[in-house]
Amino acid sequence: MNVYVRQKWLMLLGALIAASMIVFGLFGPHKAASHAVQPPRQRPGSQTRRFLAGEQSPPLSGSDGAVLYNGKIAVLMFHDIEPVSRNNDIITPAQFEGDLDQLRSRNIHFISLRQFRQFMRGGAVPPNAALVTFDDGYESFYKYAYPALKKRGIGGVCFVITGDLSKNARVFTPHMTAAQIRTMTEDDPDIEVQAHTDSLHYKIDSKHDALTGYLVKMGVRESRAAYIRRISNDIKSCISKLMPLNSRPIDTFAYPYGLHSPDAVQTLRKAGIAYAFTTKAGLAARTANPMLLPRLNGGSPKIGPAALYREIVNAALTGSEPLGPRAVPFRTVTGKRPLLKAAPRTDHTDLSHAVPHTVTHTGRWLPALKPHQPSAGLRSKPSFPHQQKAPWNPPQRFLFSLPRPAAGRSPTRLSPPKLGRSQPVSARQCVGLT
Repeated sequence: MNVYVRQKWLMLLGALIAASMIVFGLFGPHKAASHAVQPPRQRPGSQTRRFLAGEQSPPLSGSDGAVLYNGKIAVLMFHDIEPVSRNNDIITPAQFEGDLDQLRSRNIHFISLRQFRQFMRGGAVPPNAALVTFDDGYESFYKYAYPALKKRGIGGVCFVITGDLSKNARVFTPHMTAAQIRTMTEDDPDIEVQAHTDSLHYKIDSKHDALTGYLVKMGVRESRAAYIRRISNDIKSCISKLMPLNSRPIDTFAYPYGLHSPDAVQTLRKAGIAYAFTTKAGLAARTANPMLLPRLNGGSPKIGPAALYREIVNAALTGSEPLGPRAVPFRTVTGKRPLLKAAPRTDHTDLSHAVPHTVTHTGRWLPALKPHQPSAGLRSKPSFPHQQKAPWNPPQRFLFSLPRPAAGRSPTRLSPPKLGRSQPVSARQCVGLT
């Protein structure tokens, strides 16, 4: 029987069954009335999913003292504060103060870096604990963030690029000076400055920064020993510059751009760094790797107080924890770009396929694809859009190997090849070809 006719018969049979069910009262008015008095059933977690999608108020409101999480800390990440937000890393003072006030009203308890250290060593913190962190050491932290934190009695930490502390530093955004940092830390012991490298906070290509990638000078890539020596000297220089400005030890670090590698982690440990933060979303737990701690981004104008609170609830409900870097390094890739020693936490499986010229079950030509050839970068973009996903490879019995069409002709519908009586043709073979 023709496939088209068979589908029509099945549709007609389904319509007859549905009509008979209505006639016999399976979906009659008395059934609807009996169910109308009962409240609609909700799937488990549906209220939470609707809250996370922004459709309703949070299911766990902080106004009644509810505990979102215990034994964990939400480390909030900010970068810059300016009266006018010019990019996705700059928020206004009003937004930052709104974040602090609304989170506190929802039973979020802010802690200091000193309390964070005690927690990681086995101490206790209040439920719904949160730590405020700023990256880069911009002057806006001294002008806007510090007064707002001090007014509310909230501690915080600013990860400083010590190479930008000097007045002669060539930076687009003004950074804090050593005098400003000393005044701030002496006035409020709960405000600390910690390490963010001395001069490694810049990208060497689209995937790597100076902390995690190998530099190339005069066409020669530095050796592993030279790489470790370079980042080790930089981290030690950063710590030595911050020690006179901070009343507490310099033992905390924030990875530039959130990038890290096994060699970088090991070098930080040897330099005395006990805790290091990434940009991966999640709550910091005592059982997590102290050198790969997660944070929640709150430093974007698109993330208001309600959205930031949703991030905290989402992390508390999903229980996301950071994962370590891959132990297997990248294979050597030829080219001019430096090589990262640790692979990012993404799957770099080659999705390219060599597909011959054939006609599939849809009756359309597939172009001949050459095997994927990686370019100079660590991860090359596919040459064809449909290489993003692996194409469906039907069994050979469903393919017709046909010659390539003549130049100037691109048929989209072809007739199946003539087969003898000893070679039966199934219905699926003819779909889209007749």
